[in-house]
Amino acid sequence: MIPCLAAFAGCVCRAPADYDKNDPVVGNWGLELGYDGMKAGHMIASRDAAGKPQALVLWRWASPAQMKNVVFDGNRFSFDHPWGFRVEGEVAAKDLVAKTVEKDGKPGVAVKGWRNPPIPAGVSTKDAKLGAPIDLLKDGLAGWEPLEKSGKFGWSFKDGVLSNKLGFKADGSWAGGGVNLRTKRADFYDFNLEYDVRVPKGSNSGVYLRGRYECQV
Repeated sequence: MIPCLAAFAGCVCRAPADYDKNDPVVGNWGLELGYDGMKAGHMIASRDAAGKPQALVLWRWASPAQMKNVVFDGNRFSFDHPWGFRVEGEVAAKDLVAKTVEKDGKPGVAVKGWRNPPIPAGVSTKDAKLGAPIDLLKDGLAGWEPLEKSGKFGWSFKDGVLSNKLGFKADGSWAGGGVNLRTKRADFYDFNLEYDVRVPKGSNSGVYLRGRYECQV
C-alpha cells in the first residue's frame, strides 16, 4: 500500500452545467462520506441527449463509475451503486445531504456534499510557475500520519525507502495493507508529483492525489 499523498480537498472538475433551479441535482458535486479514513467522493450529475438522468460517481477509491437506476425528482435524487448499496438524498442550491441503504435495507453511512463552481473560462496551467522541489520523505515518517483512526500500522522508513509489509500472508498472497498514510502538509496548490514504487506481483497499491483521485499502482 502506497501512502495517500495529500489531505482531503475539493474537486475542481468542470461541471456539466451551471446551477438550474428547475433541475437542481444536475451539477458537479464534491462529497464527504461517513466512513473512517478515506471519506472522499465525487458526483457528476447530468442528463443525456434524451433527458435521461445519469450520475458518474467516485466513491472512496478506485475509478468513477456510472450509477444504475438513477432518478432525479425535483431536488431529490437516488441511484444504485454497482457495489450493491443504494444512495438517496436531496440538494439545495449549494449543499447536498444523502444516506446509503444496504442490500438488506439497513441504514449505511451519511453523506454530505457541496456544489463545485464552474472553472472560469480561460484558465490554463501552461503558464504555471513551480517553486523549488519538496522532498516529502526528507524527515521519514515524521511528516506523515495515519488516515484511518483504527487499523494496523505497518509503515517503516529506512535508507530512503517507505515500506509496508503488512499486506502479505505467510504464503506470499496479498491480505490488505493496514492503514493508509497522508502528508501532514496542507499548503499545496498546483503541483507535479514524482515517485518511484516497487510492488510484488499480486499486490494492490496506489497514490491518492488530494485524498480523492487514485493513481493505481
